Amino acid sequence: MKRKTRKSVYDAIAQLSRFEIDTPISIEGDVYERRVFKQLENLRRTMRDARDAQTAEKERDKVAMAAVAHDLKTPLAVISGYAESLEDGMSDKNYLQLILQKTAEMNGQVIALVETSRQEAQEYAVRNESIEISEFFKTEAEKYVKLAKEKKITYVIGSAPYVTVYANRRELARVLQNLISNAIKYTQYGGRIKAKVKKVSQEIRIVVKDNGEGISKENLPFVFDKFFMEDKSRGSSSSGLGLYIAKEIVESHDGTIAVKSKKNRGSRFTVRLPIEQGGKLRKSLTARFNACPHALKMILFALFGGLLTSLYRFQKYYETRQKSTLIAAFLLIPFFLLGWGADLFSLAVADRITMLAD
Repeated sequence: MKRKTRKSVYDAIAQLSRFEIDTPISIEGDVYERRVFKQLENLRRTMRDARDAQTAEKERDKVAMAAVAHDLKTPLAVISGYAESLEDGMSDKNYLQLILQKTAEMNGQVIALVETSRQEAQEYAVRNESIEISEFFKTEAEKYVKLAKEKKITYVIGSAPYVTVYANRRELARVLQNLISNAIKYTQYGGRIKAKVKKVSQEIRIVVKDNGEGISKENLPFVFDKFFMEDKSRGSSSSGLGLYIAKEIVESHDGTIAVKSKKNRGSRFTVRLPIEQGGKLRKSLTARFNACPHALKMILFALFGGLLTSLYRFQKYYETRQKSTLIAAFLLIPFFLLGWGADLFSLAVADRITMLAD
């Protein structure tokens, strides 16, 4: 090992010993040396995840206590008012019955709070992790294709950069769910929605745009407020918490969320999140192919499918080490026509190669 490399290893170990775990460790040197640095980087991420999990747990406890105090404050005040009325000798209402009713409601609230706390505890058990945005976004966005089709909405899933963000996967999916499902809900039959992700400097921007009902100018500043509902564009079935929760999640990940909207013209929501330090990845051949526009992929397979069927799977095996993918790569050399047809059909229907290619 070269002196320079030995010094880099020593510096990396010293960095970890000082508990400086927010700065990524550079991967350098030959194959063996890179393995050493990768192990040190994995150790750094594990230490960081453990620290963040502990911090999140403490923060969750604070939020839970504040929520309990807030949710029980109003019914207690009402009960206190009824009791004072009884003490003053008022008999215009059956105050004892009203107190019993309000007490029963509080009991229900406490039970609901307990159940919510259990659910939140399960959610927080999923720690922050390095998320590759390109695959994550496509997987999550495609969940709403069927919902859009039911309203005959043109739903376009745009491209996403091959970078990573350090986030809670379930919470980030919840933000996407809220934005896309809202867009579908408030877009008329035959409308149009586009969801995409772009990289700008050291951040990603998740954009969900629709040509639906939109939000009135006077209500726009209150969209992310707790319990906010606009009379027409926010139906009575809405709790008014969706965008508020999305904002809380985004800001907890050091990001921002904003909206531009015009009544009866549509809305554009933009989520900005920082890219993980060192999170720009070298795009593999298969990832580059998957990121191509649908029409280009169809043309490539129509022209060179007999060759691409096996080459794609050989590359996939190199990335995933799935034996079934390697076996398929060899089998499709003599049976390339079968693979050609199957992959072309898969691309046309699902916009991805699916047959033993994972």
